[in-house]
Amino acid sequence: MLVFIFGYKKCGDLVQNWGVKQTLDMRELRKKAKNARGFAFAGVIVVLSIFACKSNKDSAGNVVKRDAPRSQLLAGVKITAMRIDQFPKYALDGEQWDAYAPFAADPDVYMTISYDHVQLFKSEVLQERAFGTAIDLKAGLPWSLKPFDKPLLIEIFDEDGVTSNDNMGYFLFNPMDYRDWKFVSLKANDRELTISMALEWVYQ
Repeated sequence: MLVFIFGYKKCGDLVQNWGVKQTLDMRELRKKAKNARGFAFAGVIVVLSIFACKSNKDSAGNVVKRDAPRSQLLAGVKITAMRIDQFPKYALDGEQWDAYAPFAADPDVYMTISYDHVQLFKSEVLQERAFGTAIDLKAGLPWSLKPFDKPLLIEIFDEDGVTSNDNMGYFLFNPMDYRDWKFVSLKANDRELTISMALEWVYQ
């Protein structure tokens, strides 16, 4: 009987010890798994960091500043500079500009921009501009084109003061035909008239 009790107690101790060992082993496995997950996450962060650093460098290893992605929503267009590069020497009737204006020899030039018969913009008047000289227009610039998706009428005039102003030539200009162009040059087909504009495209 004593042998049986002793044997039963020994067997119980073995079972208890085995259970404790299994519990310790499971805890150890959980701890190792947790550490492994931590190492894996850290590895992913390191790889991503290396990739990000590489993507910000050129082939020579120099750091390149990259602009944030730009939205494709076009919000407007601005004229930042305008020039009349060339204008006709004579009026349509063959007369000189300002032929009937007293004490005048050369045209007094200005530009207008209109849409649907409504004048939207008028430049300053540049007095006594000799044929063959470029004319830079500065007043009112930069100026936002509104609308910027419709044909606009650009006209060049000689201001007379005595008689009606003479039209030196015109253009139909739709900014969207030149989308994202920074510089536009226009030439009238029927006259010796050329103008150029610097444009700024505004995105939001």
